[in-house]
Amino acid sequence: MNENLEALSAPSPRRRVLLVALVLGILFLLFVGFRIRERLATPPPQPFLPLAVRTEVLEPTSFAVTRSYVGTLEAVERVVLSAELTGRVLTVPRREGQLVEAGDLLVKIDDEEEGREIDRLRAVQRRLKADLAFLEPQLERDRKLLEGRSLSQETYDETLRRLDGLRASLEESEQVLATAVARRGYGEVRAPFAGVIQSVMIQPGELAVGGKPLLELVGGTALKAVANVPQVDLPKLALGQRVSLTTASDAAAIGGVVDRIYPALDALSRTATVESFLPTSDRLRPGMVVTVKVFLEEADGVLTVPRQALRTAKTEEGVFVAEGDVASWRPVMTGAAQGPRVRVVSGLSVGDVVIVTPNPQLREGRAIWGREDPP
Repeated sequence: MNENLEALSAPSPRRRVLLVALVLGILFLLFVGFRIRERLATPPPQPFLPLAVRTEVLEPTSFAVTRSYVGTLEAVERVVLSAELTGRVLTVPRREGQLVEAGDLLVKIDDEEEGREIDRLRAVQRRLKADLAFLEPQLERDRKLLEGRSLSQETYDETLRRLDGLRASLEESEQVLATAVARRGYGEVRAPFAGVIQSVMIQPGELAVGGKPLLELVGGTALKAVANVPQVDLPKLALGQRVSLTTASDAAAIGGVVDRIYPALDALSRTATVESFLPTSDRLRPGMVVTVKVFLEEADGVLTVPRQALRTAKTEEGVFVAEGDVASWRPVMTGAAQGPRVRVVSGLSVGDVVIVTPNPQLREGRAIWGREDPP
């Protein structure tokens, strides 16, 4: 009987295999669950490595806001001389490029007709003066006869009226004669100032008509730079602002100031005209194209930062500065910008170390490792 019980209690080979498989399955499930929990678990925080940044130590410097415009050199003294007398052109003694002095003859127009008119007016004057020479003593005789009641009042008044008419006619003829003499003077067109003949627009034998251009004269030395300024820049301009001019053929700058700002804008281009008078220079000629750089704002001893150093946090503008090995946020108020730099009005001081690297990982309190850049 005991043998039978032992036989029943002893596991069969099949049962042993199933038992081993069950144990192995349970162990495998436990291993898999552990690995999944390990992957889903939050990793422990890792320490941030310092960010490598470039820095700049703020020092006072000069700052200027400039605008450059394309301009043209023109002669300050520039005039187109026109005919004031109708007549045939007799001579044009000067040609383009020739130097002239003030008062030199430039164009001679036939004034023979004006000469005949002057002769006629002078003859009229002689006749009027002769009539006056006769009537003035006659009036005196008539006055004595009127006092002696030997002449009527009407006769005396008639003599007086004729005398007054002659005097008025003589005065009128003198004015007409003066006008004719002046017109005859228009037959000689002379240089109003010393300069250079720019262009001749008429030739001998042609008919000069009142108002017709004859020639153009430009001053010999005095020049001005004329530039067109966009409407948006006009409020920033002011008389006396410093100007620097350069030409394509000569990079050496010539200094000047804003001397004139025309009040009206051009109807088509919406630009204003600005002029700057220049000192005498052998390097400059009328008609040259120049670059006109206007200094809109200048200041010394101010602080500036590179544009890339500026950040905007919500509505606040500022920069990160290096305080030891840590980045610190500093709100600032900025002013004008010129090229890659922006003027700082408030928020920073001399000696502050500004982080100029535009790294989006910068945060307040972030550890940094900086390398200084020259300002």
